[in-house]
Amino acid sequence: MREGLLAKHPNATIDIVPLDTSRMASVKAAAKVIREQYSRLDVLFCNAGAMLIDGLNVVGCVKGLLTRPLEFFSTSDALHQKVGVRSEDGLGMTFATNVFGHYCLIRELEPLLEATSGAARIVWTGSEASKLEFDPMDIQHIKGNRPYESSKYIVDQLSAYMDRTYSGQGKTRWFVTEPGNVSSSFLDVLGISLLQVLVSAVFYIVRLLSSQTRFTISPENGSLANYHVATEPLECLDGRLKYYSRVTRWGEGFVETCPISYDEDIAKHLCKSMDQLVARFKHSDGAQLGSIASPGLPGEFTTLSYGSHNFELAGCGPCPDSSTCKKGDCWVLIPPMARFALDKLCGMDGRSGGLPKPGPSGACAELDALQPINGAMKVSSVISLISAALDERAKLEGVGGTDVSSQRYGVSDEVIVLYPAPAS
Repeated sequence: MREGLLAKHPNATIDIVPLDTSRMASVKAAAKVIREQYSRLDVLFCNAGAMLIDGLNVVGCVKGLLTRPLEFFSTSDALHQKVGVRSEDGLGMTFATNVFGHYCLIRELEPLLEATSGAARIVWTGSEASKLEFDPMDIQHIKGNRPYESSKYIVDQLSAYMDRTYSGQGKTRWFVTEPGNVSSSFLDVLGISLLQVLVSAVFYIVRLLSSQTRFTISPENGSLANYHVATEPLECLDGRLKYYSRVTRWGEGFVETCPISYDEDIAKHLCKSMDQLVARFKHSDGAQLGSIASPGLPGEFTTLSYGSHNFELAGCGPCPDSSTCKKGDCWVLIPPMARFALDKLCGMDGRSGGLPKPGPSGACAELDALQPINGAMKVSSVISLISAALDERAKLEGVGGTDVSSQRYGVSDEVIVLYPAPAS
């Protein structure tokens, strides 16, 4: 890759840092290298993306071409997307790759962005996105069938909110671009010979016959909006707009804009949720959320919720003391953050809103008395005791019983995170 770029731009200085946005360990490692190697960062392109394709949707193709032939090419109706795929960190794979990996990288590189003279620029590669494909209770879109569209809707909301929040303070600016229909290796995963050649030919034919401007086809045309946002004076740019790469029917490129469909309440919720996720990985001291810390132990993700509150338990680690553990038991570390949340739940931190101070019995008393072994507790013990504590509090608040689910929720007002114990 580097040699190919230098062949086109022999006077350029090009450094390549390997990075996989679906793996938080990779994101942190890359950020560390960048921080050590550079003193500032002027422009950060958040361009990595993936759609996990499960196969062609023949019915969707026929229906789309017959009912809305032009709009069809701006959708993923021709494809089945994989559902429920998680990354090695336990996050929704598409969400991690397209959104959270970039967001975590941005937070890791904030010192370099803030060191730039003037305002640095963060440029997200977006796509056609609709609120219809987004579920605020499942922001990682693990249960939905359109994780790609959901991830791109999140990109729109995050970028518009962050630019509104910080643009007036002379800080980093946030923008979203859209490359149009680019002929790439996106469909190679289907293993259908010459499919991409056929798709490219269709793009050219439709562009000539319809004058549709979204068929950019070449990577150079697809990157026009990115170049525009990276080089135009900031006073000429607006973070409330999405910048689209476009071409005439003859392939002459230009950039047009359209307001981002923005929902401030959803955007605030997303930023809060993303920062909570970032905090979890920072508190993990390098431990990978939900990673399998020893062979044969499946990763577990359990959410206990009452009312609007969700308490999340994540991960499955090895026994910290083989003399006191049974084979197959899952254990987790209890960081101070989680201990504080437990105390808050049980009213043991001196604040209002928790349960009454526990007496000689009750779930909170048992929680308080539960002694970890080398800093870890047995998952089943913690889950049962927190379930009981939540039930006690639910009765006091009249919000119903406790729901224990293996799915992770998007909304988290208070979070208990139990990280995997490191492998010995």
